[in-house]
Amino acid sequence: MTKFKITFSQHAKEQLKERNLDKSLVEKAVLKPDQVIEGKKERKIAQRLCTIKNKKYLLRIIYTEQKNTIEIVTSYLTTKIEKYWRK
Repeated sequence: MTKFKITFSQHAKEQLKERNLDKSLVEKAVLKPDQVIEGKKERKIAQRLCTIKNKKYLLRIIYTEQKNTIEIVTSYLTTKIEKYWRK
């Protein structure tokens, strides 16, 4: 298995702080997502279901991948699981 280096864009760092998201949660989710879908501009979207305070959320991480580096563009939690989940 390839070992990836994970980096965060400046925007992603700001969003983590603003959205009160744990950096390690985002890193784990991008390395072991429940689902990966194609995004725009050669980006990918890692999706992982999680439960926080007894409420279900979908953690979405928009990222780019080049060689052994994953750069997180942004990440967020949503309750609109049905809207984004691909069957």
